[in-house]
Amino acid sequence: METGITDNICLSAFHIKGIKMNNNRLLIKFSMIGLLSLLLISCAATQTLIAKRHLNVQTKTSSSIFLTPVANREKSIYVQIKNTSGKENFYIRQRIVTQLRQKGYRVTNNIHSAHYLLQANILRIGVLKQSAADRALHQGYGSIIAGAAGGAAIGALASDRSGAPLVGALVGGIASTIADSAVHDVTYAAISDVQVSERDLNPVKTEKIMHAKQGSSGEIIQRQQLKSQWIHYRTRVVSSAERVNLSFATAKPKLEAGLSHAIAGIF
Repeated sequence: METGITDNICLSAFHIKGIKMNNNRLLIKFSMIGLLSLLLISCAATQTLIAKRHLNVQTKTSSSIFLTPVANREKSIYVQIKNTSGKENFYIRQRIVTQLRQKGYRVTNNIHSAHYLLQANILRIGVLKQSAADRALHQGYGSIIAGAAGGAAIGALASDRSGAPLVGALVGGIASTIADSAVHDVTYAAISDVQVSERDLNPVKTEKIMHAKQGSSGEIIQRQQLKSQWIHYRTRVVSSAERVNLSFATAKPKLEAGLSHAIAGIF
């Protein structure tokens, strides 16, 4: 009788010891997974840091504008720059005026004496995915700008086992948080629609078409015949700046320079 009880106690002790050993093995296993995740995330963050460490500034136009060359006495231009982006303290008008004057143009406030009209509206300034900036460029003048800034996401480790996997997930989560907070691939973009008008001695006939929505299922199409002295050209200009952990204070002067240079470069 006593021997049987002793045997049962020994078996129970071995069973408990086996459970503890298995739990320890799981703990070690998932801790190693967590450490491996830390190494992988650190490597990814390091690669981003190396690849994007230099400031990359690009300015592109959706379509080219070719103006008829004129005599120097006709190089007069009226400049109108608007900013509806909601981002204040972003100035490009003076830069554009300075560059136009360097090209020999006379900037005037009298629209009736100007041979050219330069009108630009800055639509958006801020963090934007590079793919969204490229899409806004390719869609061209007047198109809707979409695409908010996005960040990278790292999946969490999941398991239906005991609480041991939480250790690995915790380590991986901490690694992800550290890497994400330390390294960001940031792109700032400035998007502007531009209209250039050239005076013509002959009357220019144009047709203006407007679509007025009628509820959710219909619309009214209005057509208007116009005569003017202006030939209109339209394009979209997108300037972007990309770098790891880029701040707007650093990107702002680069965007202003890129946008103004491209707009003034039409002339």
